[in-house]
This record gives sequence, C-alpha cells and structure tokens, in this order.
Amino acid sequence: MRENNPALILASRSPARAHLLKSAGVVFRQIVSAVDESRIKTQIRDQGGTVDQIAPALAAAKAKAVSKIHPDDWIIGADQTLLYKENLISKAANRQELRAQLQDLRGQSHHLHSAVALIQGGVCVWCADCFVSLSMRNFSDDFLNHYVDQADDELLQSVGAIA
Repeated sequence: MRENNPALILASRSPARAHLLKSAGVVFRQIVSAVDESRIKTQIRDQGGTVDQIAPALAAAKAKAVSKIHPDDWIIGADQTLLYKENLISKAANRQELRAQLQDLRGQSHHLHSAVALIQGGVCVWCADCFVSLSMRNFSDDFLNHYVDQADDELLQSVGAIA
C-alpha cells in the first residue's frame, strides 16, 4: 500500500491519450482495462438511455475496473463516441471499414462526445464531458486511398479515424 504516494494510471490503450499526458510531463503508468464496451453500450440502450450517456459511462467503467486492482492509485478513464446521422459510429476494425467510414463522413458534419473520469478507490472524484460538432472536408478518392494506406494501429484505435 502506498497511501502517501499514489500512482497515476491511464486506463486506456490509446496512444493518443498517452502522448497527451507524456507531452504535458505527467508521470503515469498505462494499464488497459478489460471492460466490455459493447455490453455497456447495449445496457444503456436497453435501459432507455441516450447516446449522450455512453462516453461518460465507458470512461468511468474503464477507470473503475483498473481501480479494483489498484485502489490506492488515481485512475484516469476516457472515451469518445461519434454520432453521425443519428448512428453511433464505432472504431474501424480494419482498413476496409476505415475506408467505408471515411467515405460516409467526408463532406459531412458529425458530433464527437468526449468524456474523462478520475477514480480512486472505486469512487469517481472528478468527471467531465464535452461535445463538439465537426465537419470533415470533402476530400478526393486519391487522398482517401493514401490516408488509409498510411493508417497505423493508432488511427484504427480512434473513433472516426481522427489522428
């Protein structure tokens, strides 16, 4: 037990989130939670919840899962959802899905919902979320092909393929 010196843990596999913390000079460890995101999304919908509840619920669930193993530490959980034409868009599983998503989104507006939760001892001590409307430019097929061909795993781990 390290009551006087709790660690900061990022409960995410996101290279982008880790990069943000590293760039800010924050010392942290990264531990991926084993949260079943699909189950939580389904549960929220089945209980009559809205898409606005999904990102905050996922952020908190990820942090709480890691907090069970590291109760004395500060755990950061984060998530984003993307809503396009009333549909919740998930991360692309592969380059083919990525290409299809970007074809749908190009020249269109969509809504990104970001949420973060800070958990210690299984208790949410701070949380925040925000919405932003984004418009994707109407790019050419050549640009799309080049972008998808150059895509790495980090891009595939980002909802909406936003790098």
